Amino acid sequence: MYINAQDISRYDIIDSSYVNIYYKFYFKLSESEDTLQHYDRMELMIGNKYLKYYSLSMQKLDERCDEMYRKTGWRGKTSGRADIGQTIICNVPQKDLSVINRVPFSNTIYEYSEKCPTFKWQITNETDTVLGYLCKKATTTFAGRKYIAYYTEDLPVPYGPYKFGGLPGLILEIYDTDEEFYWICKDMNLNKEPIKKYKWNFEKTTKKKWQKFDKEIHIHAGKYLASTGNTFTVYDKDDNPTVIGEDWTEYYNPIEKEE
Repeated sequence: MYINAQDISRYDIIDSSYVNIYYKFYFKLSESEDTLQHYDRMELMIGNKYLKYYSLSMQKLDERCDEMYRKTGWRGKTSGRADIGQTIICNVPQKDLSVINRVPFSNTIYEYSEKCPTFKWQITNETDTVLGYLCKKATTTFAGRKYIAYYTEDLPVPYGPYKFGGLPGLILEIYDTDEEFYWICKDMNLNKEPIKKYKWNFEKTTKKKWQKFDKEIHIHAGKYLASTGNTFTVYDKDDNPTVIGEDWTEYYNPIEKEE
């Protein structure tokens, strides 16, 4: 679903990165898709005290809309359908996660906290090369799914995309065995960049409540959209418009299955 741009002119600098990792994150947008056709570009910023994992597509949208707001006083623009409206900030010393979710078709932003997950990895003797780095294969389970990861000891940091970590090297590739989610590293740099947390009006929630709400607005997407006061129009191949009704449903397939 579509995400509103947000004001990124106000923020706290919580750390500075010493390495920045860029992933392509592939996923499905409908149950009928046989292959992972859709993706977003994600960045993992690694600092000494904090990690930040977020959508570069949403960041670029926010930057464009901030510029437009400064020139015109109008910000209103929404994301592409495949853009990820989630940011994850990890407090490394305390092993805490702050998970920030933008609500589709709304300016509401929810935030919940949880401890960093502990992964039980099985490291194998298999190897592969990703982005020129020799990687070892490891497997684990997380939130109802089985995963295969490739990590490199040439970059000895125990991190990866999303909430993954705990290996003796950076995760450069990871995917679930049902082939519904796939992360692959495409680039990295050693630039020192500020790690920012934006001063948005967060509504605090719990992980369980967020999962319940997220499921509801997907399964009953049409009713949810009507409740926001928005309308949504789709066009066929001949550019004939159809206004989405309250019976509209969106494919719901979260990375983490409900506990």
